Amino acid sequence: MKLYHYIALIIAIITLSSFEEVDKSKPKKAETNIGLQKVNDTIAVIDSDFENDSVVIGELVEDDFETVSEQTKASYYHDKFTGKKTASGEVFDNAKYTAAHSSLPFGTKIKVTNLNNKRSVVLTVTDRGPFIKGRSVDMSKRAFMDLTDNLGRGVLDVKVERLVEDI
Repeated sequence: MKLYHYIALIIAIITLSSFEEVDKSKPKKAETNIGLQKVNDTIAVIDSDFENDSVVIGELVEDDFETVSEQTKASYYHDKFTGKKTASGEVFDNAKYTAAHSSLPFGTKIKVTNLNNKRSVVLTVTDRGPFIKGRSVDMSKRAFMDLTDNLGRGVLDVKVERLVEDI
């Protein structure tokens, strides 16, 4: 092995050993953006706090969600909305994991799954809309790009589920 292989291995070991144990019995309630990736039957959730540049990893399972729309359409926000206030009062950023929904309360976490390739993302509802018949969700461009490799179409067939939290 060459020296740079040893250095990379040492960095990987230090990085892995620095993660804190996460309580898997209850998902962490985040006040920031959530990214989602399915691993086997478990959904790994990455909670990113962009201001503090930290990442916390937790887990959610399919039972943590209830269906809002079995099959609907989703689109993404145009870049011209970046920096403008949403209906919740938050400033919109196309790089975050946020969405608009016509009726779900602000702050609700929703899982949106592309029905064609089964990719999913978890988003926070921060705005109202979409205002086009047949669509249930407008999402940030970042979230949309995680669901598809083709931005050209601009509309996806999706399933929408909401995170069921302990009351």
